[in-house]
Amino acid sequence: MPKFKEYDRDGNGYISLEEASMILQNKPFNFPADKVVVLLRKFDKDGNGKLDIDEFADFYAEAKATSVLSHTVNQSIYSASLYD
Repeated sequence: MPKFKEYDRDGNGYISLEEASMILQNKPFNFPADKVVVLLRKFDKDGNGKLDIDEFADFYAEAKATSVLSHTVNQSIYSASLYD
């Protein structure tokens, strides 16, 4: 998974909370810090505080889906407000 290697900055085979924060608090996601922690906990199946490649795959898919949904909702709200 190319994204995993890109985000695993220290090359230890895991995505830490710090690395996950760098992913999700920047473009294209722009999530608040508390959302990052919630997603990390949700997908950290073994409870070690970091994501291995399999956990990261699920984590990243959820982040992308949430980001797309949020953008779509925000765009719909903006579009609706143009007609008020």
